[in-house]
Parts: sequence; structure tokens; C-alpha cells
Amino acid sequence: MPKELIRDMFNGETYQIIDDGKGHTHRTDPEWWALKVGWSRDVGAVDLVAVELNESGVQVNEVDAPDRHIWLDRAGINDLIRTLRKARDQAFGADA
Repeated sequence: MPKELIRDMFNGETYQIIDDGKGHTHRTDPEWWALKVGWSRDVGAVDLVAVELNESGVQVNEVDAPDRHIWLDRAGINDLIRTLRKARDQAFGADA
């Protein structure tokens, strides 16, 4: 099954997360995260799972629990693409 990693934009830097609008904030320790995307024509699905990487970019945790994976069929992938485009355009503006 081919696999690709999409790295977290913070790439190991410490950053703040602002909670649910109630004024709470907390800091996270430096971590390297990525979204692992795997697929197989034989399975007929795409597998998404968040994974932690070490400083060299090598995956340090293998999340084998089925509830940690998101399996998408073609319709699910199309929904994800539409949602990501909408999120991108609303966060950064539409492409020219």
C-alpha cells in the first residue's frame, strides 16, 4: 500500500492552541505530526491516520487501533476534497 506523509505546518515548533472561545489557552511541547495517507486498489479505500514523527521525520508511533484510522471510499474522498477547498479558500482566500 503506497503511503505519503503530509506534515503539520508547525513542524516541531512549540505553539499555542486557543480553546473553544472561553479564553483558555495552553501550550504544546514540540512534536512533529503528519497525516499519513495510504491507499490500495485491492482494498478499494484510502486510509487516513495522524502519526507522530521524530526529528528526522521517521514515524515513531504506529496507530494500529481501528478507531484511529479513517477509511474513505471514492465519495468520501470527493467530500474531503470539496471540504478542504472550502476551508482553504475561507482561511486564505480563493486562488487567482
